[in-house]
Amino acid sequence: MTNEELALKVQRVDDRSKSNTHRLDEVEKKLADNDEMLASIARLDQRQKDMDTDVKEIKADVKALAGKPAKRWESIVDKVLMTLVTVIVGYILVRLGFGT
Repeated sequence: MTNEELALKVQRVDDRSKSNTHRLDEVEKKLADNDEMLASIARLDQRQKDMDTDVKEIKADVKALAGKPAKRWESIVDKVLMTLVTVIVGYILVRLGFGT
């Protein structure tokens, strides 16, 4: 091989080396971007899990609040019925002579 041929080969190897260095820099940037994207996805996943927990708590609270008026109404009806039964039994007892 002549010096000219060697110089040409060295130039080609140098050009390829520069090209490979440039390509590696691009790959490293893409890899860093992918790492950042994966971290973002992980944060989104955690937020989704937190929101699911919050929604479950809210649903439980809503069910409890929705059931509260029904429980009050049932309590009122129970008290009215007990009062009516007491009045009726008292009336019957008075009529039978068990009163004063």
